[in-house]
Amino acid sequence: MSHRKYSLLYPAEQAEYKTLSQTTMHDLGLDQICKKLSAKEAEQNYILNVMARMYADPVVTQYRCDIFEDVLQNKKMRDDMMEILGRISFLKDYGGFKREYDDSASIWDLLHRLDEINDYIKCVDALHTCLADPQLHSAGFLGLREYVEEIYADNGFAELKQDIAGLKLDTSQLKSITVGINLNDRFEADGIGLVSINSKYFTKAGILGNYAKKGYACRHNLVYWQGGDYLGLGLGSSSYMDGVRFHNTTDFNTYVNQGAYVEDREELSVQAKMEEFMFLGLRVMAGVSGTEFEKRFGKTMEDVYGDVLRKHEEEGLLQIERKEDRKEAAAAEPAKGKTNIEKVMLTTKGVDVSNYVFADFLL
Repeated sequence: MSHRKYSLLYPAEQAEYKTLSQTTMHDLGLDQICKKLSAKEAEQNYILNVMARMYADPVVTQYRCDIFEDVLQNKKMRDDMMEILGRISFLKDYGGFKREYDDSASIWDLLHRLDEINDYIKCVDALHTCLADPQLHSAGFLGLREYVEEIYADNGFAELKQDIAGLKLDTSQLKSITVGINLNDRFEADGIGLVSINSKYFTKAGILGNYAKKGYACRHNLVYWQGGDYLGLGLGSSSYMDGVRFHNTTDFNTYVNQGAYVEDREELSVQAKMEEFMFLGLRVMAGVSGTEFEKRFGKTMEDVYGDVLRKHEEEGLLQIERKEDRKEAAAAEPAKGKTNIEKVMLTTKGVDVSNYVFADFLL
């Protein structure tokens, strides 16, 4: 693939110019002009350096004027180009392309490098598409189109694109890793190593399950998550009573000297209560009850969230337990006003992307 440089500022790599002195630039007010052109200091400095170089060759002036006209006349191309060049600049400044990787590189390092190469490929693809605009007429952009076309049509780029796509597909199958830990005589960790990379989720997580042993779940959180009433006492405390959420003032003098110190009373709508019933209740591993939903809101969970439930059940993110006496009708639409759902809960896979699931329960 080509390693030559290309510029939209001048048509030849070796162009003669004179640099204005700091005094001249100040007298001409170029620094103030740059501040009006961009609010970013880095861009101001770059524009100032460009403006400070005065070219006597009229070819350079015409080259830039033609490019400017293309930029001015093609707004979409201009916006797309700015986004693409921003991504390329980020890769250049913060990417690991100049770093050498050896056998000691971690999996994270290698996957991060893979993502960077994939981003580079996307940038070349985006540039190729962006410069395909038939309205471009300037020598600068037409030359850049040929430059990008050389890279795009190169066999090395095509092979790289194919290889990276295959590797990305393979790594997307990575669901868990098995780690081995060596112990010393006092059963302390003495060493750790990677045993295997797996394409299935690890499900028997007994250690994580001990965060809340049976009968020891946090009652404080359960009240929040299951929509129960709670009364906050003291400065700045929050409460939820009879469908109304409110909190006490955070001002000490107001709290002590005035009888009315409750602020920001919010009466929740039925819609808001349904939303919170679902996305807060699903924080509990036991899930939410279809019967309780119907009892509170007079509608079945299927009537309100049927599409969302089907979507995430098919994705393997939600597990839905249906009533025993209607197992045969589990796949069918339930009768209006009578829920077939016993319980809805997150799967192990769903826990990892719970916010994605919760967002769909906002009506």
